[in-house]
Amino acid sequence: EAPPRPVEGGGGAAERAFVAALVPGLDMCNHAAAPSATWTVYGAPGVAAGAAPDAVCLMAKAGRQRESRHPAFSHVRPEGEVTIDYGDKSNEELLFTYGFTMESNPHDTLMLFHPLPPQDQWTDGTAARVHILATHQLALQHFLTKESLAARPSDKANGAFPAEMLRALEVLAMTDEEAVAVAAALRVNMGEAE
Repeated sequence: EAPPRPVEGGGGAAERAFVAALVPGLDMCNHAAAPSATWTVYGAPGVAAGAAPDAVCLMAKAGRQRESRHPAFSHVRPEGEVTIDYGDKSNEELLFTYGFTMESNPHDTLMLFHPLPPQDQWTDGTAARVHILATHQLALQHFLTKESLAARPSDKANGAFPAEMLRALEVLAMTDEEAVAVAAALRVNMGEAE
């Protein structure tokens, strides 16, 4: 992601905007979870006054010191690679944005998304399913991580998947007739019957 850049908003107040850009030189730095450098935008809050606005500064520590006042990034050894942190991104985002993945990525997730057809193509059953999902506050998008899957008790009924995801899948798997009947019963129970 590009650095945040102040832009003029509606009452003249500066707002933060994220602008995607390749920065010459900076775009040659590879990603590392423990980077050897960090970067900032001059003119951004907390950056030295008097610097050119929107200028990017790459800061790296040279040498082999073990003690550091900046433990967030490691030292660059002579002829070593200068790396930066691209952020907490899943392998999916790294692959589609930067063209690579990381083995043992601690931020890796699997997104399960259950798309709906466009609303003008909904059947009565689809509209009923949406009503049931909304009533029970069930999402159509779920994120699974290795840690969350490993932390769940493994029982034969649910396996390692979140209960909310399984309930949403049950609603989506209903026949049109079942969904219409359940939605009608919910409307009666909630006093919304037509």
